[in-house]
Amino acid sequence: MSSIILKNVSINYPVFGASEQSLKKTFINKGLGALLSRKKNKTLYSNALNNICLTLSNGDRIGIIGSNGSGKSTLLKVLANIYKPTEGIIKHSGKISPIFDIHLGMNFDATGYENIFLRGMFMGYKKHEIITKIDSIIAFSDLDSYIHLPVNTYSDGMKLRLSFSVSTAFDAEILLMDESILAGDANFINKARIRLESFISNSNILALASHSEEIVKCFCHKTIWLHKGNIMKFGLTNEVFHDYNSFLNTQK
Repeated sequence: MSSIILKNVSINYPVFGASEQSLKKTFINKGLGALLSRKKNKTLYSNALNNICLTLSNGDRIGIIGSNGSGKSTLLKVLANIYKPTEGIIKHSGKISPIFDIHLGMNFDATGYENIFLRGMFMGYKKHEIITKIDSIIAFSDLDSYIHLPVNTYSDGMKLRLSFSVSTAFDAEILLMDESILAGDANFINKARIRLESFISNSNILALASHSEEIVKCFCHKTIWLHKGNIMKFGLTNEVFHDYNSFLNTQK
């Protein structure tokens, strides 16, 4: 059984190299004044997440929404065990597959074929496991003979097709992703959506960070609304978006 449990998790970044006055002015002008605090050692901190309590378990399909700077990416990286909490506890059970940066582990000077192994091994799979997926990865990417050329000769769209094809070739227990995985040309986006539906249905848990109401409603039955590092609401997706959109309308 897969699960992620966060108990009173906070993430605080120390801020160096600028005066307190200029930092506060910048944060306040962006509506982020509450994200600054001073600890006992007198160091100024940016508060990315504040006292987050959250439990994800089998069957959960969770959207993460909020404006820029609300803490969406930070929360994803905490769930992925990339960021360690400054305060609080996080517990994981199950294999985590973060695909919000699907180029990680790749070497653009190497060929597409070589990068299938590089990306696959970065994701934690053995060579023999990757070999079983080679043909299907190449076929889905539509790269054909380009697969044997260096990736630095690819267009951005071709790089994305290769990365996406590798990243979604293996079943995931805990799937963490953001909407950037659905970037690219229209034909590939349609193809990717179909693949994602299968990929997500085979996972135990999904956490998806996005600005898109359409994407979140398509894949997620529950949603977390973050604001200035705090959970404003966590519940059924339609109900959370109702409150979130009402809040946005008051800010115009």
